[in-house]
Amino acid sequence: MYLKAEDNPQTNTNKSPPSVVEMLIYAFPSFPGAMGAAFYSVNMFFYFTNTLNVPLSSINLANSLDMIFIVLMFPFLGWLLDNTSTRWGRRKPWLVVCAPILFISEIAFWFPPTIVGIDQNLFDSIWFGIWNCLLVIFTYAVSTPYLSLGVEITPHYNERSRLFGFVQGFSMMGWLIGVGLPPILVGLLNPNNDSTPPVHLVKLIYFFFTFSLSVLGILSFALMLWIIKEPKQSSSKKLPSIPIAAGIRFSLFYNYPFRMALLAITLINATPYFMVLLPYWANTSLDLSYTWEGILLVTTIGMGFLCLPIWYLLLSRTNKIIAFRTMLFLGAVAFTLFILPGVLIGGPNTTTTKILAVTLCAFYGSSGVIMTYNNFLYTSLQGDAIDYD
Repeated sequence: MYLKAEDNPQTNTNKSPPSVVEMLIYAFPSFPGAMGAAFYSVNMFFYFTNTLNVPLSSINLANSLDMIFIVLMFPFLGWLLDNTSTRWGRRKPWLVVCAPILFISEIAFWFPPTIVGIDQNLFDSIWFGIWNCLLVIFTYAVSTPYLSLGVEITPHYNERSRLFGFVQGFSMMGWLIGVGLPPILVGLLNPNNDSTPPVHLVKLIYFFFTFSLSVLGILSFALMLWIIKEPKQSSSKKLPSIPIAAGIRFSLFYNYPFRMALLAITLINATPYFMVLLPYWANTSLDLSYTWEGILLVTTIGMGFLCLPIWYLLLSRTNKIIAFRTMLFLGAVAFTLFILPGVLIGGPNTTTTKILAVTLCAFYGSSGVIMTYNNFLYTSLQGDAIDYD
């Protein structure tokens, strides 16, 4: 049995739906947001280990400590987000404060200062840990109210899928630029051809890229906050504030939709993230240049963008659950095949290896799972689950 949001008596279907223009204005901040998220996700480890020469063990330790702190921090932050109530609304104050901090952090993360007289590797590891933690926390503090606002301005089931379809379209374009443009620019401007590019060149390209997307991100959020009106929660629907400890206990032991969502998110995040592995796979395992790394990344995201209408068609013929399961199955099959280039066929840096690598990236990208939380099916299903909670 599959439930629909319009069957839920708590869903407010009396609100007028947003126009197409309003949907586009709401969705556009996901473009610079996805650019920053993609650039960060792909390069965060590879940049510090291969460009700044920080030991991978130090970066892994810093990242692990960050994740422990974030796991402890997120329930409190989620409770705080859910219990915010101001005369300007529940969602907009968080976006006004946190979005600029997020985009400024996306610039600062890449540029640890050089300090004479200290262990630079240790300092870079600490710098990575601090800014990585801030980026994850503020990404959550921005994406949660942003997506919640999208759920609240679309009272109907099909409108919600349409809205988050626009969000994923902009996200796909942002990911396409975020993963592909920087390495391709590094490869094209590298005076050493296929060898390791100068550190100053990488830093210069990274600065102009992050600065540009940050300006665009802040301006797009400002426009969205000005145009999109946050729905006011009627007094009859206002729920009493639940203490954080009681809320965690209820969610874990009595809230079945939350338990299933938590299990699914945990399993998704327990798997190796393909976009983090791809630079190492391309540069180390396959011995390919930065330019080829960019080509593989663009192929992966580009195929995801091109196949978006196919997933809409499957959704119209079946339902969200079946479409999402199919998406995950294809992604899992594609991911297991990445051992083939350079291991079973062709060896590193051959024409056969390059063709097979591009083919596998296209196959994986077409599944759509590469977008994870920006996947319109995932986000729409999450919104439906909130309606039933």
